Amino acid sequence: MNFIYRCDMVKMTKFKRGLVLMIHIFTLPLTNISWTSTDERLLPFVSLERKEKILRYRFSVDRKLSLYAALLTRMELSKLIQIPAKELTFQSSTSLKPKLLSSQQCFFNFSHTHNFILCAISNSAPLGVDTELICNAPLDLMDIAFHSVEKQYITSTPALINQRFFKIWTQKEAYTKYLEVGLTAPIQNINMLDPIFASHMISFIKGNYFCSIYSPVKNQINVLHLKELDIFNYYLS
Repeated sequence: MNFIYRCDMVKMTKFKRGLVLMIHIFTLPLTNISWTSTDERLLPFVSLERKEKILRYRFSVDRKLSLYAALLTRMELSKLIQIPAKELTFQSSTSLKPKLLSSQQCFFNFSHTHNFILCAISNSAPLGVDTELICNAPLDLMDIAFHSVEKQYITSTPALINQRFFKIWTQKEAYTKYLEVGLTAPIQNINMLDPIFASHMISFIKGNYFCSIYSPVKNQINVLHLKELDIFNYYLS
């Protein structure tokens, strides 16, 4: 595999003629990061493996993010492929991304940080996503993780230095998650500003978070901003 660039051209014969290729993007901010009795009621709606992983986390915010990311993903996959959420089955692997076994034509990835969750679902090809809080950028990482062109772009406008840093950082994470190689790969050799990457990247800011999604296939995009109440109503009503 060429690490620097890989764009899988999906065999479109798998899909019905006339199928609209879509990427559905979901954001979910958490207003309460404490573990509550409501969260306990929601635990049975995830797999036993996911539940065990959630309960191993020491801090409530990590448990909560893991739980709601799984609930959000399961809820939206269920709606899109018309299979009850409780019947969805997933394959955990040693790679960076779990996979949906219930459908061969649906791909997903999610990311979470602080109190924010980003999820993307595609009906055309695997993808990768990442989100980060826009804060004081750890600029010392640029020498080991950023291409020289990216460093010039980030530092050329001091007022935008944090925003641009996390734009590039989330794009690198999204791309390496798509590849399923992680940040252990030589990411300093990747220039995310190169059109070969930029043309496959979706990036936006939601609140104080930078969000990036990498998809190798051109798709229509649908973005939905959710609330915790949407999760409660779906599972507990």
